[in-house]
Amino acid sequence: YDRAKKAVEDFIRDRFVDGDLAGVVAGEKMLNNRLTSIRQEVLDGMTQIRPRADTRNRNLELTRDWPRFLDGEEVTRTARNEADVVRRVVGRACQDDPDFCRAGDPEPAVRGKAIRLQQEIHRQTLLTLQSLNALSNGLAKIPGPKTIVFLSDGFAVQDIETTLRSVVGQTARAGARVYAIDVRGINR
Repeated sequence: YDRAKKAVEDFIRDRFVDGDLAGVVAGEKMLNNRLTSIRQEVLDGMTQIRPRADTRNRNLELTRDWPRFLDGEEVTRTARNEADVVRRVVGRACQDDPDFCRAGDPEPAVRGKAIRLQQEIHRQTLLTLQSLNALSNGLAKIPGPKTIVFLSDGFAVQDIETTLRSVVGQTARAGARVYAIDVRGINR
């Protein structure tokens, strides 16, 4: 996260020229509620950005709390009740807590957690896409090419591909290019 943020700050410092407009969107809102042509305002906005606590907490719950999942895709596939994935997650859960498995069937607990996490991932993804769409709608009113530098720790688009296509279309109509940076790094 820090390296990605530093890269954006360097980009602004090195490439932002007089006449450019920029804004910083964090979460679902634009900092200072406006675009600016003042480089220092943009850099100051970057210092206000923090990783979302709810995302970090969800990732800890996903990968460390029983029953553990490897990633969001495994959560989604478990929530969809894909038998091979459910078996794999149940097997991992039984290795982590053999007593729970001896006392009863862990599959309802595994599926219940997967469904709850999948709904939360889905909700966060929709908020992200709504923010990008609102930004693109606003940018469409400004003439000329635009650049969106999008820092994200990833999001799941299973089951909302139509919404994603709509946002991509709106961004293209606004004349914007999106540069997505995965703050988790290249190992994901």
